[in-house]
Parts: sequence; structure tokens; C-alpha cells
Amino acid sequence: MIVDNTKKVFYAAVGVPVVTTRKLSEQVTKMSSRLTKDYDVWAEEGEKVVTKVTDRKAVEDFVEDLGAKMDFDQIQEQVGKLRGQLDDMLTNWRSSFRPATEKAVPAKPATAKPAAKPAAKATTAAKKPVAKKATTTAAKKPVAKKATTTA
Repeated sequence: MIVDNTKKVFYAAVGVPVVTTRKLSEQVTKMSSRLTKDYDVWAEEGEKVVTKVTDRKAVEDFVEDLGAKMDFDQIQEQVGKLRGQLDDMLTNWRSSFRPATEKAVPAKPATAKPAAKPAAKATTAAKKPVAKKATTTAAKKPVAKKATTTA
């Protein structure tokens, strides 16, 4: 019984792609013949529409009028102005969002200062006593939890 079921599973695994391919091929053949007919109808309609549009003088007149109405020098001038405004805006934006450390700091004139003597620093540091922090035992004790009573 188990051997028969195993054989069926194996045969089904081999047969599924074969049957599916056969059915898909039949469907593609049916659709391609239908698509060929529809394709021819679409091509005829498209040709009619394109012929009507290109034969009309209105399309040519529209293109000519559009070219005559556009002043390309004025457009270039406006684009130049807008480009300048955009550059200014970006410069202002960048400068306003820079961190304080990156902002330009006016340079101070360099003045020659006499070098401090390291021996003097060492002697003053040695003279100062280091203060230690006083720790209290009260600060280190854990806080006792209060018991709550339920009624």
C-alpha cells in the first residue's frame, strides 16, 4: 500500500509539468489566433486615426503658432534669474544649517607670548593638597521598604 502511494506521488510529480505544459500550449495557441485577429483590427483603426490627424492642417498650424508665441530669449533670461535665485537660496540654507563649530571664526592676530616654565607649574601643583571626598555610611545604606497591609 505504501509502495503504491509512493509510486503515485512520483508519477504525479513527473506528470504535472507535462500536463501543465500541454494545457498552456493549447491556451497560447487559442489566444494567439484570437490576438492575431484583434491585432489586425487595432492596426487598421490606428492607421485611420493617424491619417486623420496628420492630414489636418490644424496640427501644423498649432505647432507653428506655438513656436511663434514662445519667446526663447525671454525664457532663457527667466531661467537665468531663477538659477541665480536658487543658488542664493542654497547658499543661505547651507550657511544656516552648519554646526557652530564649522562657522567661520575671525582670525586673531598672532602675538608672541612667553612660554610658561614647566618647573613653576610642577611646584604649584605639588604645593596644593588634594582634597578627598568624605563618604558617609548613611548614604550607602539601602532604603528599607515599607510593608503594606491589605484589609
